[in-house]
Amino acid sequence: MVKDLSLTRFENNLKVARIDTLFTTKKVVFGCESITKISEEVKEYNPKKIFLVTDKNLLNIGLVDSILKPLEKEKIDITLHEVVSEPSVESVSKAVEEVRKNKCDLVIGFGGGSSLDTAKTAAIMAKNNDTIEKYLARLPNPFEDKFKEKGLPLILVPTTAGTGSENSAGAVIIDGQYKTWIASRFLYPDVAIVDPLLTVSVPAKTTASCAMDALSHAVEAFMVVALSNPWCDSFALEAIKLISKYLRKAYHNGNDLEARWYLCWAAHLGGWTAQFTWGPATVGHLTAEAIGPKYGIPHGLICGIALPYAMKFNLPAIPDRLKMIAVAMGENVGELSEHEAAKKGIQSIIRLMEDVDLPLSLKEVNIPRVDLHDLAEYIVKERQYLYDIPRLSPRKFTSENIQGLLEDMWHGRYEI
Repeated sequence: MVKDLSLTRFENNLKVARIDTLFTTKKVVFGCESITKISEEVKEYNPKKIFLVTDKNLLNIGLVDSILKPLEKEKIDITLHEVVSEPSVESVSKAVEEVRKNKCDLVIGFGGGSSLDTAKTAAIMAKNNDTIEKYLARLPNPFEDKFKEKGLPLILVPTTAGTGSENSAGAVIIDGQYKTWIASRFLYPDVAIVDPLLTVSVPAKTTASCAMDALSHAVEAFMVVALSNPWCDSFALEAIKLISKYLRKAYHNGNDLEARWYLCWAAHLGGWTAQFTWGPATVGHLTAEAIGPKYGIPHGLICGIALPYAMKFNLPAIPDRLKMIAVAMGENVGELSEHEAAKKGIQSIIRLMEDVDLPLSLKEVNIPRVDLHDLAEYIVKERQYLYDIPRLSPRKFTSENIQGLLEDMWHGRYEI
């Protein structure tokens, strides 16, 4: 008979000593033509008035009709809300005001990450008091779940393969010049409908930048060793493998439905993986979210630029992990040393970005080099604490190594 069920009699090990609690999207409807299930899913909640969040482009090309027409047949009142790209405190506050004023009882997000994050924010704020500022991530406890009530029933329908927001517990919001977030287990949607057919019309450049966001979620999550676990490791490596294999195909032939299908699946895995292991706790997303809003660079594009440099930065601390990334991307590491095999992973990312015509430096997207010093100081003295870098990053930050990283990113010095 086992008498002692405590860990005190065992040698300490972070992974086995930690208790992991898994939250995820309540229901996922995945596959081609799955959008035809929208009425069926909506009826489960018997809504009287729906708050539908989408963007102007999807309205103009008629893609939103795939939701509007079935719901109009059900004679459900719909309040339509158009989002702006890269939601801010101001823009999401307008959505919150509108959903409250119209007394909606179900929220649907249809579109890319901006639409989905705005929908998530509107849904949860409809049932929680005060303004959005109260719930934003703030020091000293940026990961505190400040929400007391679950929001309105929420259905999310991504039309890009990128953020994986339909499978995450966060929503990203610009506050001033920088990105922050709200986070809560209540932000997981009740239903996610992921239909690869909805992504076929996405332009090649957008396909590439969105996929780099998904890839950065997976790679960066895999680098957060402090929170790694078998779920996240397997999902991250699968997402990396699929994006490496299918992004080029989708970029050069948007009608390649198999490629679109697997990119959607990879993004879905990446969204959950990055959320669970706190993937942004590496220098990649942290730097991208400090640079992107300030200079007006799309999120996926700047995350892609930052990714190989984040890997280079962390290579001395986790060569074994970067070697596994190289293998997932199809590299033959053979009898290479661990360090040389790890370099293959970075080189594979670079080749992928080159093959889909993405920039590889801050200089190419017109970031002023003169701003790098102040940016490095902001990252080291303030922003790293918002992301819990001292506890979670594989490699510790200093003014010198972050300044060096940004200089490498500006010049395009990704070689090791």
